[in-house]
Amino acid sequence: MDSTSSPSPRAPTATKTNSKSVCSTDTFPVKTHHLIVHLDKHNPGIAAFSADGSSFEVYDQVTFSQQYLPQYFKHSNWGSFVRQLNLYGFTSSRSRDNSDVQVWRH
Repeated sequence: MDSTSSPSPRAPTATKTNSKSVCSTDTFPVKTHHLIVHLDKHNPGIAAFSADGSSFEVYDQVTFSQQYLPQYFKHSNWGSFVRQLNLYGFTSSRSRDNSDVQVWRH
């Protein structure tokens, strides 16, 4: 990217802290949060936060995996994403209203 280009809305932003460059989207939880914030705002039919904000819900797992995971992670593999969520202590359940909707909470 040259100096006249602006970063894409989903690109990580670097900030200076104690003369070190720190990427604000380094960790899996932060990247996941940015992804869900983006979808909640721009495409809530794919994934969004619950009404009370205590969880996030994935409504369209195929589109989520194929179209959005590669924008934030180096893969489009739903299983890998789920393993990472579990590694970070997230638990899943199914929506009471629609068993196709996966609900994740921490």
